[in-house]
Amino acid sequence: MLALALPAVRRRGGTCPDCGAVQELPAGRAACFRCGALLASVGSNRALALPLALAAVPLFFGAQAFPLLRLEGAGGAETTVFGAVLALQRQQPALAALVLVTAVLVPLGRLAVLCAAAAAPTARLLRLEALARPWAQLEILLLGLVVAFGKLAGVFPMAPGPGVGCLLALLVVEGAAHRCLPPPPPRLASPSSLRRTTAFLLAAALLFVPANLLPVMTTRTLLRAHGDTIASGVVALWRAGSPALAVLVFAASIVVPALKILSLSLLVVTASADG
Repeated sequence: MLALALPAVRRRGGTCPDCGAVQELPAGRAACFRCGALLASVGSNRALALPLALAAVPLFFGAQAFPLLRLEGAGGAETTVFGAVLALQRQQPALAALVLVTAVLVPLGRLAVLCAAAAAPTARLLRLEALARPWAQLEILLLGLVVAFGKLAGVFPMAPGPGVGCLLALLVVEGAAHRCLPPPPPRLASPSSLRRTTAFLLAAALLFVPANLLPVMTTRTLLRAHGDTIASGVVALWRAGSPALAVLVFAASIVVPALKILSLSLLVVTASADG
């Protein structure tokens, strides 16, 4: 449908970010002549990008400052992102640094780039915003909170804190601001881009197997040490009476990555056949 609504172009000048077809990017709206992907858009939603990006700033700091989980009852406690970093720093400084980078610094940098691109949507800023987006996955933090809440709520009286609401609102507002931005101009593909893509894809496929078979967490007691894999965690959640949470973890950790690898494999095979 998109390919019918938008004019197709076949002149040389750039590549489609989805299928890699070489074509020229004209002014206005354009669709890839091969797959119909949107290559350029000058729509009315661009004016909403900056207000939405600015609205995401206080939500980000609220998600960092307000408690994410609260332990109710006598002697109740609550935790924030910075509280978790400080707690981990005492025993596992490497893990604390990883949480600080992935949950605070990288999302903050991506939000700054989003605001800059919304204020001045130059080609360089749009490409930088598209490059930073996959590395700032606050959805992973939210999924981890859901899993932790599902496993601990049956043992301790817990409740989500206001930080979770800020985090949810941040994901919605930030995603809306990103969709209001025009797509970055396509660039000419490097002659070796297909080889690099194939190499990274093979590495991801090989790492996918041990990522699901090897333990992701080891619990040690005085008597023994027990390792949990992603699959065993899904089974444990199902047996603990949380089938919805088990299905969510299974889909996000196993099904979606597998579908991504299969989709990328299909794109690589298609591009190799066309080349």
